[in-house]
Formats: sequence, structure tokens, C-alpha cells
Amino acid sequence: MGKINADFKKTCRLLFGSEVGELKEFAPYLSEMLFPYSVERSCVSGKQVCLSGPYYPKGAKYASQEEIAEVKFAPMNINDIKDIDSLFSAASERAVYCGNKTFGKNIGLGSGDNIADCVEVHDSYDVYSSKYVAYCSIGRYSESIYGVSGFRGVNNSIRCAWCAGPNNHGAARCFETYASTGIPALTMRTTAAAPMISCSASTCLAKTTALATCSSQRRDTWRLRKSLWPKWLKS
Repeated sequence: MGKINADFKKTCRLLFGSEVGELKEFAPYLSEMLFPYSVERSCVSGKQVCLSGPYYPKGAKYASQEEIAEVKFAPMNINDIKDIDSLFSAASERAVYCGNKTFGKNIGLGSGDNIADCVEVHDSYDVYSSKYVAYCSIGRYSESIYGVSGFRGVNNSIRCAWCAGPNNHGAARCFETYASTGIPALTMRTTAAAPMISCSASTCLAKTTALATCSSQRRDTWRLRKSLWPKWLKS
């Protein structure tokens, strides 16, 4: 993970003004943003199989994409097929769900499922035409994002959800935001009766970086965020 780790450090320098550590150190924190998914074991090799969805029948069989040719079953006995129920029963015993799927041309992939035309995507699923992505799910046309889910046209952002917009104009340089669209940096908007608070990634985020590694520290992050709210909102 040398290249993705180097890009993570670059993104942190851009957001916070300095590096905060190795990407793997923040894996639990960033993984919290992933939409529900499944990790199972291959019935062929026993290796880990990632699937971009949590809803699979109990006792189902799984295989990695490259193992499909090795999945073999004895032919069904036509004499055992008496009605539609017996047909479904026989077919279900032969059903194998495929994970770790990749499509198109990809370079430097790690664990993931449904990855298409990507570069350096790790521990993510349903990612298309993106590069330098880790712990992300369901999105496309993005670069240098970590712990982001529901994205389109997002760049240099960490731990966000639903960053998307028309013409690939999603969001850039965002940290811990929700439903961010068409903004160049972290911005909080209030109602028309109150002023807009704009917090640049190089000032506010630098103060919160060290507070985001455990639950007790994240309580301090919350207090810092609250201190930035307008007075009318604090009450």
C-alpha cells in the first residue's frame, strides 16, 4: 500500500497542514463511513471474499471472481425435478455468489468488490473511474478520498457522506461533512437570518486532526465544532 499511503499523507497535508500518520492507523475510523457490505469465505479456497451488499441467504456459498472456473457441481438428475419447487431447491444447492469483482482496466487494487477502471483502490466497493481511494463505497469520478461514501466528482476529502453533484462537481477538501455539493472547501451554511460560517481546511481541520482517533477524542472534536456555531444555534 505504498502509493495509497503516500497519497493519504499528501491529502492530510493539504487538509490539515501536516501529516497525521499512516493510513492503516485510521482504518477503523475511516471504515465507519462504509455502507453495509459483506465479507465471507470462499467455498473454493477459503480466501476472503468481499461483496458489495449485506443481504445473502444463510448458508450460501461464495467464490472470488478468479475462482469461478473452479466451481463445479454434478449435473442435476432430471428424475429429481418433479415441480417448480424441486427445481428451485436443486438450483439453490448449486448457487454460488461471486465477490471480489473487477471490471475494465485497473491498476494497484486491494480488497474490494465491483471496482471498474480504477487506480489504487483499497478496502472499497462499487467504485468506478477513480484513483487513490480507500475505505469508500458507491461512487465514481473521484480522486484522493478516504472514508467517503456516496460520492461523485470528489477530491482530497476524508470521512464524508453523500458528496455528489451535476457534471462531476461534487466537493473538494472536505472533512467530516454530509451532503456536500459543489464546494471547494469545508463550509457550513446556516439560515438566511444568520451568517455563513466558512472554515478553511488548513485552520479548523488542523485543530481537529489529533482528536479523531478514538471515541473519547471525538467528543472533543464535537465540542470544537460546536464552538464554531453561531450563538443562536448553541442555545
